Amino acid sequence: MIRNRKNSFFNHNLYEYALFTILLFSFLILSTRLATFLHEVLGHGFITVLIGGKCHSIHISPWGGGYATCKLQADAGISSHFLHDFGGIIINLTSGLISFFICNKSKITINVALFLAIFGLISILGAYSYLIVGSYYDVGDPAGWIPTGILARKLFFVFLFAITPILAYYTFSTYLTLQEKKFPSTRSTTRLMKCFITLGFSVFVYSLFFIFTSQRLIVLDAPKISYEISESDIRQKKREEFVENILKDRPDISREELNHIMQHTEIVVGADEVPKKFPIIPVVFFLCFIGFLFSNYGKKHVHKGVSKVHLSRNVVLANILTAISVVTILSYLD
Repeated sequence: MIRNRKNSFFNHNLYEYALFTILLFSFLILSTRLATFLHEVLGHGFITVLIGGKCHSIHISPWGGGYATCKLQADAGISSHFLHDFGGIIINLTSGLISFFICNKSKITINVALFLAIFGLISILGAYSYLIVGSYYDVGDPAGWIPTGILARKLFFVFLFAITPILAYYTFSTYLTLQEKKFPSTRSTTRLMKCFITLGFSVFVYSLFFIFTSQRLIVLDAPKISYEISESDIRQKKREEFVENILKDRPDISREELNHIMQHTEIVVGADEVPKKFPIIPVVFFLCFIGFLFSNYGKKHVHKGVSKVHLSRNVVLANILTAISVVTILSYLD
């Protein structure tokens, strides 16, 4: 029997896959650092200064997130606080949408289109995940904006969860149409396999650097941060109750003696005393994965404006050297 190699995974040699994967890895580095830069510098720093506040410092890590130390004026209104808190998320969502618009409407090379697709995917899904997780655990930029214990809060999260796979579907569809331009597939299973060994492997290597360099990302740290805040609040409340009981028993106690007792008293908070929230980070990842799987099915129509340019070693080398330079500079400043 003669095997039809038209649908074979090995229609393209391993060298082409390796070049493509290295290019995607460099784009992951550059797009994540650019998204973080826009979030902190424009979304927090620039917007804060624009509305009359001050920005004292901005930090962007080489592989993880970042932070901006900004402060509003004492008399800042609720709209200023909203822009200060959500400016980074708004900038990321906006820049991601713009990148997809350019990717789908403009005549650009496949290399530029790939970068815009990766950048748009990271910007939109990253910012949206931050909105969900931060609001749920009351940490980071969205903290304190959604009141607890009301029906509207539950409906808000139901709405956000419902939108998540839809966003993932459209963002990954844009990327997969470009993958089709380089590695055409007539079967969805073959397309999925190609995505896993190229983009999937790139994400895996990036994750290793993230882990082994001890980077932090507030979306991933949110459950721990939320637990520590709740534990601290409970400890403070128990401390106040302890002081109140001492004052009841010994109303004539001096401040010095009270301070001495408090300094030598350990306030213990048991793990069962801290309220535990349902872990939603796996849910968000699962919904994104569902959207990705659905985006893989069906024929992908590549926009005619995207020209088919074969990846060259020089193009890949230039991008990976640029990515390494960016990481090196950020590591030096870290």
